[in-house]
Amino acid sequence: MSDVTGPRQREHPSPADLAIDVHCHLLPRVDDGAKNDDEAVECVHALADMGYRGSVLTPHIAYRSFRGKEDDLRVRFEKFRSRVHDRLPDDYRLALGAEYMLDDIFMDRLYRSPEKLLTFGPDRGVILLELPRSFAPPFLDQVLRDLSLMGVVPVLAHIERYTYAFLDEGADLRRWRESGALLQVNVGAFAGSFGDGCRSAAVTCWERGWIDLLGTDLHAASSLKSIKDGWNAIRALEPGPGHGLSGQSRLLSRSSP
Repeated sequence: MSDVTGPRQREHPSPADLAIDVHCHLLPRVDDGAKNDDEAVECVHALADMGYRGSVLTPHIAYRSFRGKEDDLRVRFEKFRSRVHDRLPDDYRLALGAEYMLDDIFMDRLYRSPEKLLTFGPDRGVILLELPRSFAPPFLDQVLRDLSLMGVVPVLAHIERYTYAFLDEGADLRRWRESGALLQVNVGAFAGSFGDGCRSAAVTCWERGWIDLLGTDLHAASSLKSIKDGWNAIRALEPGPGHGLSGQSRLLSRSSP
């Protein structure tokens, strides 16, 4: 995971290249994602048809809205995986993570009981973090440094939404990467699924080589079209520097997700 500050790959990626979707909300009935097993299974089959070979299910954990406890989510995940095992595509892997809002709940977990955090990837060494939409928490840089010292790689979710991060020629984005964070952009953003501002920011990230991972952030079957449209939009872009996405399979596929 060295050399995370500059562009790496120059060809267009595909879902098969990236192998594992690192950000989705397909664990049923725990947040604003999949409503039931049937919808989750439908989404998994659609992702497999696009070329994905696995998904990390990342339910929200946040102080103001989704206050799920890790132990409860682990139980729900194992029960879900057991229920749908025979309905999934062959060799499609599911893993559990979480999308942690960088708030008081996360800070308490990080410094009091880090062993409870829902990390994923090789050696359980990756964690997905969400930032507030309107400002960067003042303690963010310290958290990134502390996670690095713990041997955990922070992935910053859907960075195209954080308008403040693009000020001063993306100084925040560049500093976060230098601190060891990986930057994730939503595929659907390239098709304008989250508005023109997010689409423009996603393209800027592509052009500047600021993307380390792509995620679907898939919540429902109704959003599958936006994922397909996003991939079509990516293929229409000029090839690079584009991204550092060659690291995605390397980071997440060395062992089970």
